Amino acid sequence: MNNKIPLYKSTFGSSNLEILLLGKIKFFTKVANSEKTASLVRVRLGKRNLVIAKTAEAVKYFLVDNYKNYEKRTNLTIAFGRNIFTSSGDEWVNFRRPLMPIFSKKVFESNFDEMKKIISCFYSSEFNIEDLKKMDVVYFFSKLVFKLNTNILIGNDFSSQFEIFNKDLLYLNKYFNELNYRFIKSGFLNKLLYKKADSEFESALLRINHLVKTAAFNHTPARENSVLDRLLKVYHSESNKMSEEDLINQVKMLIFAGYETTSLTMSWLTYFLCENPIYQDKIYDELINLSIDSIQDLERASITKNVLYETLRLRPIGWALTRYAVQDDEYEGMKIQTDDCLFTSPYLIHHSERYYENPEVFDPSRFERISVEELGTKYLAFGAGPRVCIGENLAMIQLILSVRSLVLNFKLVNLSGNIESNPQTTLMLKNPLYVSLIKR
Repeated sequence: MNNKIPLYKSTFGSSNLEILLLGKIKFFTKVANSEKTASLVRVRLGKRNLVIAKTAEAVKYFLVDNYKNYEKRTNLTIAFGRNIFTSSGDEWVNFRRPLMPIFSKKVFESNFDEMKKIISCFYSSEFNIEDLKKMDVVYFFSKLVFKLNTNILIGNDFSSQFEIFNKDLLYLNKYFNELNYRFIKSGFLNKLLYKKADSEFESALLRINHLVKTAAFNHTPARENSVLDRLLKVYHSESNKMSEEDLINQVKMLIFAGYETTSLTMSWLTYFLCENPIYQDKIYDELINLSIDSIQDLERASITKNVLYETLRLRPIGWALTRYAVQDDEYEGMKIQTDDCLFTSPYLIHHSERYYENPEVFDPSRFERISVEELGTKYLAFGAGPRVCIGENLAMIQLILSVRSLVLNFKLVNLSGNIESNPQTTLMLKNPLYVSLIKR
């Protein structure tokens, strides 16, 4: 048996050139489809040796069954330090342990009324006549989610700092993307060529650090049930193993991760509702007479949930996941070497005809026939295995409540036409999305 993973040979002569010309998603789709039988395929990008896991079964092995041998490594550490997102092994376990009970549905029940109030007030106060005619969707939901997350995570309203914070977070995203494609990685030339970018990065990071540190240690949280308040109780407990730096890094990462992923999901959802107006009516009919007084009530919004699931199937915000082999391993007779980078793409899995009928079609009804839980690693919107997204519960609550306020108040009309994906650190929209809001 040939125990080597099949190597992709670029028709452009260079995989680096091909990914630049085709774009990331088209490139990785082509690589995955180049190998018809093996579930893994190897590709070289610069000095990186990527092993692409192209099947849900392979993903299950790497992210679930043998996850301990595949650790997370990310350059986000330079901005967010060591935390639940950037760490691995025992360190990751220690970061995750105090957060698990804090991110349960039971805990967020105590924040439920506050989330409803924030969203309802935001929709009623944010719009003027011009906004209704042409709303910048990504900007609007970024502002809403920032308000939600600073209230629920930090315990105070930092809306007045949104413009600065949003600009800084957008810059950090851009910086990390460009960091991966620097031709010169270190030394004098690196400092010379990227001096301005590095300086702006440091400035943005200082402002974000100041906001989080001020929130954590120089104010009393507005509500006792905020995530920060609960983390501070752990921090001040006798059993605490977190340093002040650990606490700040945790909160900073939670804000960054939850802010962009939730706002992008709402933006993509708005796009698909515009393209499929029948689902605006279906959600409206479902929610207009549905009393939402608790988290349990959200479970009855089945059509709304299925529309969200389908949005995240077609546009998984975390479109690419990477892990690094700690030790040599073998899968289906193919050898994986220490430090090989395992790459899997929820986007590729979600768009595969092997797992979904008519995968390019927006069809929320598919989740009436099979649940997300039954799909297992065929559905990776929130990851898989022990490292599944810890913020899934909070995200789904915020998303359903946001959709509810949007659709019950307005009909949506797309003013921007077709919007393509822009796969960066997250799956962004390639162009601005503007919609017209028609009051119901």
